Amino acid sequence: MCGIAGIIDFDHQKIDEKEALSFFNAIDHRGPDASNYYFDEKKISFMGSKRLKILDFQNHANQPMYNYNKDLILIYNGEIYNYLELKNELIELGHKFNTVSDTEVLLRSYEQWGEKCLFKLDGMWAFAIWDNKKKKLFLSRDRFGEKPLYYKILKNRIYFASELKAFLKLSNIQNLEYNSNYFLNLRDIENTPETILKNVKNLNAGNNLIICKKNTILKRWWNTNDYLSDNYLNKSHEELQEIFFEKVTNSLKKRLRSHAPLSFSVSGGIDSSILFCLSNKFEQNIQKSFSGIFSYFDEANNKDFFYIKEIQKNNNISFNHIEKEKITIQDVEKSIFYNESIDNVNLLNWFHYKYLKENNIKVSIEGHGPDELLGGYDKHVELYHKKELKNNLNIFYN
Repeated sequence: MCGIAGIIDFDHQKIDEKEALSFFNAIDHRGPDASNYYFDEKKISFMGSKRLKILDFQNHANQPMYNYNKDLILIYNGEIYNYLELKNELIELGHKFNTVSDTEVLLRSYEQWGEKCLFKLDGMWAFAIWDNKKKKLFLSRDRFGEKPLYYKILKNRIYFASELKAFLKLSNIQNLEYNSNYFLNLRDIENTPETILKNVKNLNAGNNLIICKKNTILKRWWNTNDYLSDNYLNKSHEELQEIFFEKVTNSLKKRLRSHAPLSFSVSGGIDSSILFCLSNKFEQNIQKSFSGIFSYFDEANNKDFFYIKEIQKNNNISFNHIEKEKITIQDVEKSIFYNESIDNVNLLNWFHYKYLKENNIKVSIEGHGPDELLGGYDKHVELYHKKELKNNLNIFYN
C-alpha cells in the first residue's frame, strides 16, 4: 500500500516545514520504496507520497507527479486496473506518456476529462490533485472506499492523510479529543464522516472534496443504486452463468497486471478459491509468478482447512500457522493501532499481512464480495428460504 499526506493553506499562511514533515513521515511504513514531497517556495502547499512500487519501478514514476505545465500535482494511493485501455484512448486524443505507470494515466485522465474521469476508472484509489494555477484542491475516494482518506479543516487550512495517526503529529492536537459520535456508530462508520478523533473526518466512499479559497464542496460522485440494471432479470440460468464467468475473468485479468510478483491470499472460501484456481488457466499468458498463502489459527477446528487442502493438492500453497498460545496483549494493541479500528479487531488478518510483509510480498489478490453474491454463508441461505416461505404464504392466502 502507498500513503499520501498534504497540507494546503488557502490564506497563504506559511506552513511549518518541521510539522509538515512530521505529519508526512508518520505514515512512512506505508511506502517503503520511495518517499518524496512537494513544498512550494511560499510554503503554503505541501504534498507528500510514500510509494510501494507495483507498476513501473523507475524513479520517474514516483510521486508527486506533475503534468507538462507543472500546474497540476498528483499524489495517490491505489491502482487503476484498466490503465492500459485508458492509456490507449488518451494517446489517440493526443496525450504523450513518459512512464508505464497507472499514476500518469490517472493524471492525464484528469487533464482530459476533469472530475468526469472518475467514471472511466476501474480501480481503487484515494488521491489528491493540487491545481497550483487555480489554487484548487481535488480529493477523491473510490466507489467502495477500498483506500482510506482522512482530513481536518482548521480555519482556511486543510490537512489530509491516509491514516489517522498522522494527525497526532499536529501541534493543534495537543490533547487527544475522542469523538463520541464514532462510538455511537461503530456498525456504520463507513457511511459516516466520523472518526475516533474529534474534528478529523473520514472522506466517505464514492465522495469528492473540492476546496478553493472561497468554497468547500463535499460531493458524492458515486451511488451504486443509480447504476443497478434490470437487464439480467429475464436471463436464463445458463446465460447468467456465462455472464458471471466472463465478468469475473475479465476483472481478474486486469487485477493481475503487475510488475511485481503476485500472491493469492486463499481462505478456503468460494471467492478466493475461484480466483486462485481461475488464474492458473491464463498464468502462461500474463507471465507472472504466483504463490498462494493460507493463514490459520487452528487446523482441527477450521472448517475451511478441508477445502484449502483440496486446492493444495494441485497448486503451490504455503501455510502460515499462527499459534494462539503465543499471541500477546501487545499483538492486540498493534493490531488495533495499525488497523485504526476498534469495531472489528481481526487478529488473523493482521498476522497474515505481517507475514506477507516479512516475506517481501507486495501484491496479494483476495476475494471480497462473492461470498455474499453467491450465498456462501448460512445466513444468506436462511434469508433466501424465509423469503421463499413468505412468497408461498402470500400465494396461499391470496
